[in-house]
Amino acid sequence: LAALAATALILANMPSDATLPPDAVARYQGVTQTHTAEGYPRLGDGTIPVQVALYSSFDCTACRTLHEEIMGDLIQRVRDGQIAVTFVPLYGSGSITNGRGAARAAMCADQQDGFWPYQDALFFWQGRDGNQAFTESRLKSGIRELGLDQGAYEVCARSGTPDEVLNSARTSAAALLNFVGTPTVTINGVTPVDENAQPISGAPALLVAIDRAIEANANRGVRPTVDPAATPATEATPEVTAEATATS
Repeated sequence: LAALAATALILANMPSDATLPPDAVARYQGVTQTHTAEGYPRLGDGTIPVQVALYSSFDCTACRTLHEEIMGDLIQRVRDGQIAVTFVPLYGSGSITNGRGAARAAMCADQQDGFWPYQDALFFWQGRDGNQAFTESRLKSGIRELGLDQGAYEVCARSGTPDEVLNSARTSAAALLNFVGTPTVTINGVTPVDENAQPISGAPALLVAIDRAIEANANRGVRPTVDPAATPATEATPEVTAEATATS
């Protein structure tokens, strides 16, 4: 048992390939990055009327699939000023080992404004390496690959700060109506459902729901136009003109 434990410790700390996926950094450049009151990372800001939240877990393979299929479209809508996107970090809902470690590392990367490219890397490693994706050595190497401060990361990793955010995320998910697991997407705090009242989970249908919310917001407060041809101007008759002249 001692030998097995020692071997596991050695493997966990061996240098690991932490290659970043293509464009992991470039596709977020110029995009506003903020945080919610709970400390969740957000693209865009809280004043945008359409707020999209991703309840997701790095150990969840379905979360990786949704990320790969929808993230590029969401980023473009953020760039266009149509939506803001918040990542609500959960863990333990999938089969990949050390999801909690990956989530904590992502929260520490977030302290240096590195969350979004780091989460791309985590899902990339998950798809490539499965249960070996989130070794401690790879999580640390990823921080270095992003050019983040390794010392600041270590301080964060030893603190309870990441766990505060993760605990808040779990509480938020537990209180969410129609939450059935990860991934779950909400639009302005509401989980979109299909005609059978089942939560929508596929990327195409989610994008349709998001675009409907964008359109509804764009149409809100717009006054209907009046067609002049449908409302002809009142013609002043001689009697009306004479009366108006006498009055004046």
